[in-house]
Amino acid sequence: MREQNHVVKDLVIRVCEWGPQAGPPVVLVHGLLDQALTWEPVARMLAAQGCRVIAPDLRGHGLSQHAASGADYGLLCYVADLACLVERLQLPRFVLVGHSLGSLISVIYASAYASSLLGLVLVETILFAGCDKLDMREELRHDLEYMRAEHRHARMSNLDAAVKLLRTVRPRLDAMLARRLCERGTRREDDGVVWRWDPILRTRLGLRFPARRDQYLDLLRRIDMPVWLLFGRHSRFTRFEETQQLMAAFPSVHHENAEGGHDVHIDDPGAIARAALALVRSARELDPRPRWAASAATSQ
Repeated sequence: MREQNHVVKDLVIRVCEWGPQAGPPVVLVHGLLDQALTWEPVARMLAAQGCRVIAPDLRGHGLSQHAASGADYGLLCYVADLACLVERLQLPRFVLVGHSLGSLISVIYASAYASSLLGLVLVETILFAGCDKLDMREELRHDLEYMRAEHRHARMSNLDAAVKLLRTVRPRLDAMLARRLCERGTRREDDGVVWRWDPILRTRLGLRFPARRDQYLDLLRRIDMPVWLLFGRHSRFTRFEETQQLMAAFPSVHHENAEGGHDVHIDDPGAIARAALALVRSARELDPRPRWAASAATSQ
């Protein structure tokens, strides 16, 4: 794995990469309170097939810089960061993979920048609730109280305690990867360690998208590219009715149930890798010499 900092809209965003620079690009977007390294099981499989795999730490996560305030963690902020990063890296058309919160970021990115994508893989996505379901006065009070409060992480005694906690939440997580995630995702404080992610993220402050559910479904209907929907068989987040609505909304969709729960990228990384590779190979069949092939020939 290679890591590099990029300045995006005055924020430092850390990016992890695997695989050859000239390979077909696959961009992986993690979920809330997660980090780019969590994609490594998927990334290694894709890199072994010649893909260039790119995974950013979202703002406020991992080794990326924290935003100035909780108001700067809205969905559109994450999407704009991704768009700036793609432009900075000068990526040709790519496959975009998003898990949980990352899947919502990916949907909105695909709606705005469809021409830059070969296809979407949405892992454990949800059907956005929509602002029509909210009591806005209550939501405003909730957000303002959280913005006024001081947010701090609970201190853990040492790195081993962090690893134990992480593996309790993710029991299928490999012990070595769990330790690397904790080494990268914690910092020392006093005589213990705390998580690096911005503690205000726990409140989900600002994660609403300013649209009604019917408007969000209309966005999905206009995403004219291949879409793979992956859900964990034992996920507590999957709702049958919402899954059916999602499948009906996308013009071109493939649905698959993967092993495990919400963390499909940990429980069944092969399912995600296969979906991304299917989109890459489909693009090769449609265009036998896409832009990345020309780049590869030039670099040899």
